[in-house]
Amino acid sequence: PPYSFVDKGVAQGFLLERTKRVMNRAGIEARFDEMPPKRIFLEFEKNEQAICSFGWYKLPAREKFALFSISMHQDRPHTVLAGPSSQPAVRRHATLKALMADPTLTLAGADGVSYGADIDALIAAFPGKVDRTLQSPLQVARKIAAERADFMLIDRDDFDYLSESSADFHGSGLVRVDYPDMPAGLKRYILCS
Repeated sequence: PPYSFVDKGVAQGFLLERTKRVMNRAGIEARFDEMPPKRIFLEFEKNEQAICSFGWYKLPAREKFALFSISMHQDRPHTVLAGPSSQPAVRRHATLKALMADPTLTLAGADGVSYGADIDALIAAFPGKVDRTLQSPLQVARKIAAERADFMLIDRDDFDYLSESSADFHGSGLVRVDYPDMPAGLKRYILCS
């Protein structure tokens, strides 16, 4: 959520609806199946069937095994979500670059997804502990609230959705921190085999 998700057996989300309209206008009959990001990319790399997946960033590594549509959405810049007791340590940094150079902090993030080339490079070079997990942004945010990690990077649409829809998110002590050097939001595409 909010891009695409299944709630009580009903598939929904603004990028899902946009993708359905695109496929319909193109005269392409599409079936939508839910699967984890790692499996999606394994299917692309195997290249055994005609498949598409929507809402992804265009990255050089992906261009080796997938074709990209024109962009279908432009993200806003990511933001940082800090936990109750770690927010002073996160806020003491004036820039994202400074935050991502702090070896005393633990960064939590979703495994198998990209945050864009610039942020991925910062994560790869992060000197602190990186806790990658196969969980949704809400589950990663819960980990931050439970103080099992200090901060996470989160898409603003994810943050807005969680703020508006999740009772777990309210009163958790989580704090949003914006940095002036956060890279611009990336474009999202439909990828096809």
